[in-house]
Amino acid sequence: MGVSFVAHNHSDNQSREDRQAHQTTNRKGKRATQKTIVIYFSETGTTKQAAQKIGQQLGVKTVALKPKQAYSKEYTKMASTAKAQVDRNQHPELAKLNVDLSQYQTIWLGFPTWFHRPPMLINSFFDDVQLKNKTIIPFTTSASSNISESMPYLKKMVKNKQITLHKGLTANDDQAIDKFVKQNK
Repeated sequence: MGVSFVAHNHSDNQSREDRQAHQTTNRKGKRATQKTIVIYFSETGTTKQAAQKIGQQLGVKTVALKPKQAYSKEYTKMASTAKAQVDRNQHPELAKLNVDLSQYQTIWLGFPTWFHRPPMLINSFFDDVQLKNKTIIPFTTSASSNISESMPYLKKMVKNKQITLHKGLTANDDQAIDKFVKQNK
């Protein structure tokens, strides 16, 4: 049982990866990888690794989400800045996202869990990016927290924005990633 592809007339400037994202549903009607992308925020590389694995399994593009002003590479300073952002409810400015999200329907959104919640940059993503009528599948990496701790925050971020928030994944190991991706392709 395979995935069928839709033929499109593509412009010369559309990338091969973007064309591959135009997949339709499989015969069982499971979630399609049609117009799917993986977007992630990663400071230490852990979430990036999970995002790349998910993107590879789905056969879709992965794109890094970054703050306009980079966090310190020194862990203590980075953690202090992140905690101050939470305490002040400060949403840091996003760096330009070099992808046209209007062509994607489903976004797998990855982030580390900081202070038992998504980093404030994720708030900025929901504030600044047009996500109306899109499905968000969140995944997080954390040595001590589960995606269930982040879900209440994510639900608040999508409230009244006509965004479908899918159940999430704690992407700490390959087995959990493999199982979740297979269930949610």
